[in-house]
Amino acid sequence: MAELPSSSDRCCSLLTTLLPIAGWLPKYDLQKLRQDAVAGLTVGLMVIPQGLAYAHVAELPVQYGLYSAFMGPFVYCLLGTSKDASLGPTAIMSLLTASYNAAPGVTPKSAVYAVLMCFACGIVQFLLGAMRLGVIVNFISLPVVSGFTTSAAVTIAWSQVKSLLGLRGISNWLPLSVYEICRDIGRTKVWDLTLGLSCMALLLVLMKIQRDISEASRIDATEDGDVHLGVRSSRAFLAIVCSGRNALIVACASLVAFSLKSVDLGDKLTLTQKVDSSLPPFRPPAFQLMNGTQVVRDVWQIVGDIGIGFAVVPFIGLVESIAIARVFARSGNYRIDASQELIAIGLSNFAGSFVSSYPVTGSFTRTAINYQSGVRTPAGGIFTGTVVLLALALLGDLFQFIPQAALAAVIIVAVLQMTDFRMLRRLWFVSKTDLLEWLVTFLVSLAAGIQYGILCGMGLSFAFLLYRYSRPGLETSTQSSGLAVVTVKSAVRFPAADGLELSLVAAAQPSEGRVRHVCADLSLATGIDFAVVEALKTVRERLRLLSARLFVVARQPEVRQILEQAGLPVFESVQAAESGLSASAGASEVTPLIT
Repeated sequence: MAELPSSSDRCCSLLTTLLPIAGWLPKYDLQKLRQDAVAGLTVGLMVIPQGLAYAHVAELPVQYGLYSAFMGPFVYCLLGTSKDASLGPTAIMSLLTASYNAAPGVTPKSAVYAVLMCFACGIVQFLLGAMRLGVIVNFISLPVVSGFTTSAAVTIAWSQVKSLLGLRGISNWLPLSVYEICRDIGRTKVWDLTLGLSCMALLLVLMKIQRDISEASRIDATEDGDVHLGVRSSRAFLAIVCSGRNALIVACASLVAFSLKSVDLGDKLTLTQKVDSSLPPFRPPAFQLMNGTQVVRDVWQIVGDIGIGFAVVPFIGLVESIAIARVFARSGNYRIDASQELIAIGLSNFAGSFVSSYPVTGSFTRTAINYQSGVRTPAGGIFTGTVVLLALALLGDLFQFIPQAALAAVIIVAVLQMTDFRMLRRLWFVSKTDLLEWLVTFLVSLAAGIQYGILCGMGLSFAFLLYRYSRPGLETSTQSSGLAVVTVKSAVRFPAADGLELSLVAAAQPSEGRVRHVCADLSLATGIDFAVVEALKTVRERLRLLSARLFVVARQPEVRQILEQAGLPVFESVQAAESGLSASAGASEVTPLIT
């Protein structure tokens, strides 16, 4: 007899489930600390320029990108189950924030809406996790996710073209912005365009060098060759430079802008506006939009303005983060707890709202860098968050010299890696319905907004799913005895009940006009429900009026039990049903042969 776990074992198991740090912290050592420090610092150098750039996408002052980048890693270190995941501002969440961060008739945009969304987002995600509803991400098809991320990447990249060209007053709605940019192309600022394209080119070159270094290191490890110390040192140095390429490019561009300003040419480049260089105060989010002492919008008006955003933003955040965590968990051969991830993301957003963060989630690019840098535990996030805090405290005054074209270059290069047009070819050969889901999600997102695109894609995906449920695969055949057999090839539920009923009645009345006895073969069915049972009862009564009988074959114990409790004749096989037909010839009712 197996020994039952003691109460202390159960308490430890519960503690590690609710507080995952309790599972890995006792095993922590200096080797893991060193690797976590390297990975955390590398990600920190990446998140600073990305945070500044993504705040630009969210249409907020750039410091809000850094406000959103440090609390998540700290909280996730305590509660997260993925060693690789890196929480913070992302392109998609920034775009969603910009979509809902608007009070009617109020300009410029205030951060009140964004921070309040972060607060609400945290509560919703935490409650979903506490109710163990992390499995809901399994109901979003891969084509919908791919179409959504691709459209978001295209939308975000195009939204930065105006900054790349130095244009102002361009609409944020993609179709209109295409027209306005084409109309105003003659007002392009050559300095902005030159700097932006140069930054993009350098970023792409550094990315190529990083890939080549990774490939060379992989080949050397596979061949177990003796690599010269100088070569290893050079590769390590280049790898560090390439990993911090965003920070390097932004720093160089800022140096160019500072040099131009020192010689009275500061107006040649469009720079980031002067920002608050202090750390954010720790306080609850504002529930009113104020103009001095006057209340412009109260909490209920703000809720009405954001509307469906309170559902869309948390949902997209959880989908993005859990999908990323699962990808790297498979690569690292470990498992994550989706519901615990929701709790971690939710509390990260909730706590972040107290330091003026807008909604955050897992970042694919930073998680990939974390993974490639050899992170061992979520403690790497502590180093990332610390780097961001130091940048806010020490470098805030320098942010005003960052050219907007440089931030646009960082964003465009980052988001174009999210596109997945190659999936179109695979879907064409595999599934036309999945291809339609991808196209609808992509096109609606471009035309109406990504929040509507994901909803349309999910709606279409569910419609196809219900359609497949309503067509479980029915095959009609005739036995030598004349018994018509309708075979159900999968589980049959309520959407398919009406179709099953029609098929059984049609099998009893063939074109030649002779009424036949019918057998519903459910031997392959793994489950049925109340609607199916009622449909079978209806068929039995309709056949009785035609002086025909219904036989039901079922093998699964659960299915047999449901049918027997409903008073339907149940047989073990079609042959047993035929025997029952012969034995009861001339009778008005058939006695089921249960063996």
